[in-house]
Amino acid sequence: IHFSRSIVTGIVVLIDIAIIVTCGYALFYLYLDGNPAYFSRYSAVIALYTFLFFQIFNTAELYRFNNILQPRQHARIIPVICALIFLAIIAIGFALKISADFSRGWSLAWILSSTSLLWFARYTVRNFVKKAATAGKLVRNIVIYGAGEHGEKLIRQIEKMDEPWNRIVGVFDDRLSRTEPSIAGYPVLGNLRDLLDYGRINRSDEVLIALPWNSE
Repeated sequence: IHFSRSIVTGIVVLIDIAIIVTCGYALFYLYLDGNPAYFSRYSAVIALYTFLFFQIFNTAELYRFNNILQPRQHARIIPVICALIFLAIIAIGFALKISADFSRGWSLAWILSSTSLLWFARYTVRNFVKKAATAGKLVRNIVIYGAGEHGEKLIRQIEKMDEPWNRIVGVFDDRLSRTEPSIAGYPVLGNLRDLLDYGRINRSDEVLIALPWNSE
């Protein structure tokens, strides 16, 4: 399965929405026995919270791929944002004089359970992606054009990124007479024309150019 950052991001968005909505309705049936008289108003609150949650998380770039896979750096931000959204909804309820229509037990149980699961889900996704990538089930094939000093530095930088889904499949360069058969342990497979032929046959997700600015 070829790796796609957008797919991982989309899955995380769906997981977040599923957690919030599922916790909200599960606790609604637990605390209020699924009373149909209150279903619409509780649904409205769940929908409002979900909408605000997605908008704020998206604005804070918490749905960027790199941020998704670094949950430790955002472990404090997630509960803070959830708490602020919750307080904002409470303030709206007070302003509209409808806060008394909602169960306090349901509200607290919902925010605490959903926030905890959201936090846990980030670590679960990170571990799954890394394990799948290490096992070779998720890959992002990278071709590098430039077998000189710039290419070697780029390869070293990619290797330091601790992103096991990145797989360098080959290096190409038109300066074959001035390059070694391999660079940083990766084979030099040919020139630019060979790169185009390679791309027609093999799946390449990224082609990175590693040439000096004065190179023609």
